[in-house]
Amino acid sequence: MKYEFQSHFSKRIKDMIEFRGALGRSIVGYQWNMANFDRFCVYHYPDETFLTRELVLAWCSDADGSGASRAMYARGFGKYLVSSGEDAFVLPPSFFPHKKPDLPYILSNEELRHFFDASDRFPGHFNSPLLEYTVPVIFRLIYACGLRPQEARLLKREDFNYTNNTIYIAEAKHCKDRRLAVNSFTFSLRRKVDITHPVGLPQNSTNAGI
Repeated sequence: MKYEFQSHFSKRIKDMIEFRGALGRSIVGYQWNMANFDRFCVYHYPDETFLTRELVLAWCSDADGSGASRAMYARGFGKYLVSSGEDAFVLPPSFFPHKKPDLPYILSNEELRHFFDASDRFPGHFNSPLLEYTVPVIFRLIYACGLRPQEARLLKREDFNYTNNTIYIAEAKHCKDRRLAVNSFTFSLRRKVDITHPVGLPQNSTNAGI
């Protein structure tokens, strides 16, 4: 998706995003959040040309429950401007601290059995081909390999190695790749997708690649 920037910070925002991309770092979150920041500046600080403390705190405080997330992007933008030789306010980490995460809920063996039984009976849908096959595989990969939901969702056919039962995770957290071993039962479920639909899945579906 292409984002348009219209505030006095537009060029500097574009330069920062291009700089992050050139370093091989993810820019998706920055594009969306800096577009939000840009619109905020246009409506509330149309004449501002410097990243001031007032502007940063106003934008972060304007968020409904996502001030800590905005603070991270505002801090990154401020650091980029300072590194470029500009005078800019860099938001200290002590502002808008992240909410302390809740303790995880550990499922019992009985709850896990019910969960995977339900995933194995997940019905197909005409808008999402092979959904009844991909759902059991995705949840088992997440559970057995400790994958993040997005890592499992973005797996492609070529990421599965049937010779040694491993999967390749590309550009995970901190842009690092890794290879993981998978149990044979999960691989047998995954192979059903290829047998049932050997041509491939549409890459714009929610189960793209699996």
